[in-house]
Amino acid sequence: MSSESVISESLSTYSTTSQYFEQSRVKHFMMVFSLSLLIFVSTLSSTIVSTAQESIVKVHGVKNLTWVTQSFLLTSTALQPIWGKLSDVFGRMILYKIAIYLYMISSLAAGFSVSMEMLIVCRAFMGLGAGAIQVLSLVILSDIVPIRARGKYLGATVAAGLLGQAVGPLLGGVLTAWFSWRYTQFINIPILLIGSIMVIFLIILPNPAGSIKTKIVRIDFLGIVLVVTASSIVFMAFDILGSSYTFSSITFIVLVVVGIVIMAIFLIFEKYTKKDPIVSMRMVKHHNVWVGFLSAMTTGIVIYVTLFTVPNYFRAVYNSNTIETGLKTWPYAFGVFISTIVTGFAITRYGNFKPYLWIGGMLLIVASSLLTTLTPNEEKVKEIILFGMIGVGIGFRAPSVTIEAQSVVSNDDRASVTALINFSRNVGGVIGVAISKSIVKTNFTKSVYKLMAEHPEWDENFYLASEGIISALWKITDPVVRQKALIKYLLSLEKIIYACIIASSIGFILSLFCSPVKLRHTKAEREEYEKHIASIKSRNSTDTTGAQTV
Repeated sequence: MSSESVISESLSTYSTTSQYFEQSRVKHFMMVFSLSLLIFVSTLSSTIVSTAQESIVKVHGVKNLTWVTQSFLLTSTALQPIWGKLSDVFGRMILYKIAIYLYMISSLAAGFSVSMEMLIVCRAFMGLGAGAIQVLSLVILSDIVPIRARGKYLGATVAAGLLGQAVGPLLGGVLTAWFSWRYTQFINIPILLIGSIMVIFLIILPNPAGSIKTKIVRIDFLGIVLVVTASSIVFMAFDILGSSYTFSSITFIVLVVVGIVIMAIFLIFEKYTKKDPIVSMRMVKHHNVWVGFLSAMTTGIVIYVTLFTVPNYFRAVYNSNTIETGLKTWPYAFGVFISTIVTGFAITRYGNFKPYLWIGGMLLIVASSLLTTLTPNEEKVKEIILFGMIGVGIGFRAPSVTIEAQSVVSNDDRASVTALINFSRNVGGVIGVAISKSIVKTNFTKSVYKLMAEHPEWDENFYLASEGIISALWKITDPVVRQKALIKYLLSLEKIIYACIIASSIGFILSLFCSPVKLRHTKAEREEYEKHIASIKSRNSTDTTGAQTV
């Protein structure tokens, strides 16, 4: 065996991060760009149909419309905890390619759907692929890039994911207005093609040893069933909450309790299972892991509450259409994108994540509190500043939470903890949307009760507004009634901001208790890598000399 092949073979088992030192900065950029492109398109579909619903109704009817969005969110989130562990068993790239092709094929089928049922099923399969892409993109990046250098690259990929969520409504509105709602599904295909071609040629990771049979035996199937069942039940509970007018719904309470009980059974089972556990108990024992899990959930709540509140605020205040609303949210999207990237570079430069958790938490608390003092139509500069501050606060926290959890676990648990943090953030999103919808329905319906009694001719407009169609209030021809109704709707949105303040405060308090971890400098890892290379060459040279002597 040649010296080069010995070194190559040894490196494949030594560390996947070794290729980080061998590659040029251009190749680093191209790898991160391809992963970011795929994570962007995987989050895009979570919000892009929100502005295409009226067009979908014209083709497929209104029945089960909410499940066009919910089916995607359910499958993309509920299965996230398992992708990390499955990639440990079968290999990252195999699952990654399957997820990309599944997402691509189901997007094509969704665009050509002939019924609401077909569209919902296709969107559910899209969610499966998208959820796997979201998790595995971050796992693959973490495999390749050492922890100290990881911040700047992780910042870019997380920024891409948050940007996909933020621009989804705007892009959906543009595609629907200019072409058809079907293009909100077709748009995924060219992006996936470009990203997948780049990934196939740029990223090479070794597959785990063993036959298919031995790998299947390792899988914790009962654990998968339990965690997916528990997650699905909880998500259904919050979907019911978002459709109800009260937080005391018996169905909601029962489903949440059942979901929590099943999740508790899952954790107990994971502790004693002889299979490869989906969630390792040694991982959960780390302080930063469970603090990071809860912090990611609070951040997810803030992200989705903001995505719900900001567009509805502009629709209520300015009667903005879909495209105008999307354009007005640029301070939030810009703040998220820039601050996430800057935070990633700062983590890499200074080797510390904790200050950015604190700064992000404080920004979210301050900006959310000041939003309650906003006077519509009179403080446009203040609107820009405050919505931008919320975006910046989210950007500071999103990549920092992932690094916080990854910094304390071994390489064996890195994929699982990355999946867990991403799962937690999306769970927070589900909770945030449900709470936002329920608060608006409850408060707005109560506040306009007297107005409805005095002006029954506008009952349908009030009802549609409570369901999220704010343009119905602007169709009220009586200017006095219209103004009163809009003010009451804005007051209902203000209540949502209080939920945002609470979530931000909890997230900030949690960040105070995370354990500081000084991230290793890449120079040290480079020296370790070079020593390893030198030892292999020395050993190989000794073997060759010995053979010649004989």
